[in-house]
Amino acid sequence: MPKIVKPYLVETPQSKYRLIAENVTFCCKAFANPDIHYYEWFRNHSKLDSHVYPNQTQLFLTNLSKSDSGIYQCKAYSDTGVIMSEVAKLNVKATPNEFCNDALKLKPLQLPDDCVQQNTNSTTYELHECSGVPCRNYTSTGKQNCRDEDNFCCAIKDFQIVTVDCSDYVLELVDAQSCECDVCKVSEMTVLGTAKGQQDGTPVKFGTVYVNGEIKSYTTDQGFFEFSIEPLVSKIILIIKDNIFNEFLPAVRIIELSDGLSDILKVEVKMMRAAEPIKINSSVENMLQAGSSSESNSSNILLSVPANAFYFENGSQFFGIVEARLTFLDPSNTSVFDDMPGEFEYIDEEGNSGGLISLGVFNLYFEDISGNPLIMNKVIDAYMPQDVDESGTSGDFKLWTLSPQTGIWELEKDSGEITRKRRSHGNAYAWVGALADVSKQTWYNYDKVYKLANSKP
Repeated sequence: MPKIVKPYLVETPQSKYRLIAENVTFCCKAFANPDIHYYEWFRNHSKLDSHVYPNQTQLFLTNLSKSDSGIYQCKAYSDTGVIMSEVAKLNVKATPNEFCNDALKLKPLQLPDDCVQQNTNSTTYELHECSGVPCRNYTSTGKQNCRDEDNFCCAIKDFQIVTVDCSDYVLELVDAQSCECDVCKVSEMTVLGTAKGQQDGTPVKFGTVYVNGEIKSYTTDQGFFEFSIEPLVSKIILIIKDNIFNEFLPAVRIIELSDGLSDILKVEVKMMRAAEPIKINSSVENMLQAGSSSESNSSNILLSVPANAFYFENGSQFFGIVEARLTFLDPSNTSVFDDMPGEFEYIDEEGNSGGLISLGVFNLYFEDISGNPLIMNKVIDAYMPQDVDESGTSGDFKLWTLSPQTGIWELEKDSGEITRKRRSHGNAYAWVGALADVSKQTWYNYDKVYKLANSKP
């Protein structure tokens, strides 16, 4: 049976800059299983008429005026859910240099130590520069592509040379006086990273580095990795997997790329080691516990592992001693919070994002005593205490799964008709969800919504 995949975007609208009377094309594409049924487009949070703009994956606007300036988004619909893109800005001006009206900025420059300025008694000197904001020139090709081939930005038009006295020499510096729209070299960004263990800094050797779902690099024996990002990419989903030595759990990072970043971006990824194995008997039902209700802002969760449900990957059933590795990350522990996988966000039924409060992130997988992976043909029921201190009650919390495509959390759906049992372990426990895809590559989380998704559009 094909795996159900909630919608995620593989192409998002790009911010663009245009002159009056030009045309513009925005593009959007999403993937899901079942497939995407249709797309909708929005301008300034209002839905555009699909009869006027019928091309679902593209929005084509002609003979632009300044009133067309604003923010644009697309929304993709599937039977499994909805996804809304981030905003793309359209800026329409009458002339190229209008884009550069506010580009002239004053910036402090650090001089050599022997260039102390008498009027300030410091080695700091302020110069004007053009900030390099994007713009649009008359020489643009005019091709209507999803991503603009022409790159223009605000550069120096007029300048003056200023001299700075140092100990036994003179520096000549360029001080910008005005800016204009000109050709701008947009180069690829190089990401230089290190992957190491969160607990002890051990290098993650020969790990596989994924960027937006594609293999981009591998870590060295010292944990270093490097890859390039094409211009104008605004966000990447970085995943590192330890597929060779299997010492570390997958790391998932969302990296936002804003204008003004340098050509080199340094990234440090800290990866969690799997917990020590717990030996259980495959022939009986087992209860595993994650976290502890006595910890601050944390609550334990019980996982009911059914009997006679273990299989090798070749389909043959396994009987015997199972090594269960249950790794729990406490969000109240500040030493690990920044290194937890993904972001505590979710997508609601309208495709908008909101925030979550987590009581714990965990990973669970099974092996035989020789280290061979085991899979299950039954779900694992998850329970938590009815009362969760000041955080609320169990009814406020649900079970979530981290999406490797988006780096945000998705609500784990009920798996068939499950009897919601209660168990007595000093407290009353309530069913909060079922783990249907238990593997080393899957992170789970039990959260409640604290910030509702944006109601617009």
